[in-house]
Amino acid sequence: MKTLAPVLLCFAPSIAVAKSSNGNDPISMVISMVVMVLLVLICYAAVVMNQQTPEERETATQANIDKMEGTSFLVTYVNQSGNTRSQYTFLTKQQAMRHITSTFNRSSIKDNYNVSADKNGNIFFQRVFHNGRGRKEGKVLGGAILSVAT
Repeated sequence: MKTLAPVLLCFAPSIAVAKSSNGNDPISMVISMVVMVLLVLICYAAVVMNQQTPEERETATQANIDKMEGTSFLVTYVNQSGNTRSQYTFLTKQQAMRHITSTFNRSSIKDNYNVSADKNGNIFFQRVFHNGRGRKEGKVLGGAILSVAT
């Protein structure tokens, strides 16, 4: 069923475009279908390549956490809109990681996040995809930043 939906979405718009334009010939219809299929494949490949496996995420997280040195750690939660949601300070890295994972589980993110780091040693936990429905979509948790508190 999941693979049938993109195929139907490819053919329906291309047939509508072929009928509404001046080119009602079969060649223009085939070309528009091929273009639509290519666009769907490119989008699907981009989504698949953007997701990290749990092993990759664990390796990236552990490697970056091991580099962090400090006496306290700051966890900053960020909304999908990019605004700061809340900040918490923890004495150990393990407490900070437990808080991040429990908050992600409560927010229904669970394992759907990527991990990256910047040059300053901050670790970013970013939600992979957003449900674009609802009025308060920008207020939903979008990720977390783990950094050394100064």
